[in-house]
Amino acid sequence: MDDENDTQIDSTLYTESFTSIVLSTPVEFNVQVRVSFGASIDFTFLGRSYTFRVWRTGGRSNDKFIKGFHSYMPRDTEVFGSIGSDASGALVVRMSTDQKTAAVVHACKDIAACLDKILTVHMTSVMDYALWYREEHPEDNDYSSLISLITCHCIVHAEFMSSRVPRQIVKF
Repeated sequence: MDDENDTQIDSTLYTESFTSIVLSTPVEFNVQVRVSFGASIDFTFLGRSYTFRVWRTGGRSNDKFIKGFHSYMPRDTEVFGSIGSDASGALVVRMSTDQKTAAVVHACKDIAACLDKILTVHMTSVMDYALWYREEHPEDNDYSSLISLITCHCIVHAEFMSSRVPRQIVKF
């Protein structure tokens, strides 16, 4: 039963491709949004293929993302829905499945733009920067910080622009 639910949650809800500029080069990004609203971004850069697994979703992380997304800048309510608060101050999300999906895809585009910014400043040490940022700036209080943190997590987990040297196991 749990395997069936996991399969349903992990199934693809929506796919979209977009092109974004990375270090002055157009790069095609392919986004898959899952039923859970988790996403992955596949792309090729400098001849290497990468997959950024954008985030795992769950109740609180979804709420934090949605609240940050809408608070960051005014959003088109037709495309992205809206948020508000009830009488007790609890977050009320007024977004259809299509509007939540549009928000996730937009965030993936923001991650691609953030990747370009990081590479522009730290091209020769992008992995070092991503590791440093994750350690020194783990806060994700606002949308900008969240996108930066997710981008750095993706850089590390995808071993983006790493040397891909075979590693020897060293034991004590």
